[in-house]
Amino acid sequence: MAAHNFTLATAFAKSEASGYNADPQKSGNWSTGVTGKGELIGSNLGCSAPATIAYMAETDPGVVVTADWMKTLPESVLNGMARSRYWEPLRCDDLPSGLDLMCFDFGWDTDVGTSARLLQKLLGVTEDGSIGSRTLRSLATLDLPTLARSLNASDMLLLQQRLGVVRDGWVGPITLAAVAAQPRQRAAVISLALGDAQNAYYRSLPNFGTSGVGWLARTSRRSQAALAILGKPA
Repeated sequence: MAAHNFTLATAFAKSEASGYNADPQKSGNWSTGVTGKGELIGSNLGCSAPATIAYMAETDPGVVVTADWMKTLPESVLNGMARSRYWEPLRCDDLPSGLDLMCFDFGWDTDVGTSARLLQKLLGVTEDGSIGSRTLRSLATLDLPTLARSLNASDMLLLQQRLGVVRDGWVGPITLAAVAAQPRQRAAVISLALGDAQNAYYRSLPNFGTSGVGWLARTSRRSQAALAILGKPA
């Protein structure tokens, strides 16, 4: 639970997002959010035209969002949107370090509701897309052994390496005892499991065949960045 992770998470999301894009086939590049309707303004670093227009209407109504303006999207606007439209709705200040980045960047890449629902599904609470006190409380009561056993083979080996136990890919009493003895690794288990869930979501999308490789690669980098926030195991 570290508010200062906002800077790290935003920097990661910006490094993963593409720059200015004005593809007319993408609805998010149009002012109305509907392909071919309104003005072709484009998007930048993951900030769509309709979302940016709505944000500026609230924060600085005097600004007219045009294609030229979007091409040089101010850093202050991007950071403001990141905090008010993603970080705060996902309650990232209240999430464990590492898990905050996992939820934030996935929300930036998809949407806040999808990110929240995947976390809620993992935690076994109502999937309403709104992270509240019940969702946050469930983090402390999560059945960690069962969650650890759900990790894919590569993630299990990565966790065991972090824990300093034999890397056999099997979740036995030694691995579970090591997780219990290193409280910070609780967040690592949840983050890795959430990464698996995010990959499953990507695979369910109809255009996975054309974009899936990039999505899965981003999830891998996202998980690595989350573990880096947690630092080296004790």
